[in-house]
Amino acid sequence: MAMVEVRDLRKSYGQLEVLKRLSFDVEHGDVVVVVGPSGSGKSTLLRCINFLDDFQEGEIRIDGETVGYPIEPDGRRARRSETENAKLREHVGIVFQSFNLFPHRTALQNVTMGRMHVRKMPKTAARELAQDLLTKVGLSEKADQYGGELYSGGLSSNYAPRMKALIGIGRGRRRVRPQGAAGLQ
Repeated sequence: MAMVEVRDLRKSYGQLEVLKRLSFDVEHGDVVVVVGPSGSGKSTLLRCINFLDDFQEGEIRIDGETVGYPIEPDGRRARRSETENAKLREHVGIVFQSFNLFPHRTALQNVTMGRMHVRKMPKTAARELAQDLLTKVGLSEKADQYGGELYSGGLSSNYAPRMKALIGIGRGRRRVRPQGAAGLQ
């Protein structure tokens, strides 16, 4: 079973059809790059996969679990409740290109927040894991610096990609990171 399965996905904004019956699979361990000009639907695709945007037709599955609209036995789409969709989002994260840390929280606090509030990880365990992760990516010395300090001056291009990656790391978590040309350093 593929990690991500997209079948005949169609998404329109009024008369503008952005995703035109798109189908693909992403297997565990695959690295996939979605390339296209501005306005071609790259971010829309990712928003549909995480069901942050509705889509008109098609089916999306994450590890076999239907996202957004399970197909009923009679072939109709039935919208999942927001509670069910929110539960699925715990396992799929999107870090947008303009992603920023909370400037009023330290790097350590930024990394622990999701684990404590979404995953309900105890504070001590979340803190230990965050320290280990910061060390793994060479940022342990920045743990007590505030997010705003890490994004000032020339530090942004050095620390931002590593911090983006840390926020979404976790057991069973799938990450998709839309990046413009600036993110391809």
